[in-house]
Amino acid sequence: MKKVILLVTVVMVVLCASKALAGDVISWQDAAQYYGQHKTVEGTVVLTKCTPKVCFLNFHPDYKTHFTAVIFATDWSKFPANPDSFYEGKKVRVTGLIKEYQGKPEIILKHQGQIEVVK
Repeated sequence: MKKVILLVTVVMVVLCASKALAGDVISWQDAAQYYGQHKTVEGTVVLTKCTPKVCFLNFHPDYKTHFTAVIFATDWSKFPANPDSFYEGKKVRVTGLIKEYQGKPEIILKHQGQIEVVK
């Protein structure tokens, strides 16, 4: 029992520390100002697309020029089934390193702990 309590405590500390490292929550519209930084980005997933290799969670209908969260197929087992339909239409916060890809900002999601549905 003590090991379980210790494990839960460690997990909570790590989660809180990762949130603190992320800094303040920023809008998806401002993500391009934070390339190379670890941030928490908030917005509504308005469009999704999954291919056999990747799932895109887009925060604007013009996904070619606006912020996207990306889940590669190798990590799908770490997320709810059908992440495209699960997250579409929901307000979320995604945490991670903001990278520039083809002229637009994105965060690559490696595990479910990086995305939170905001209620």
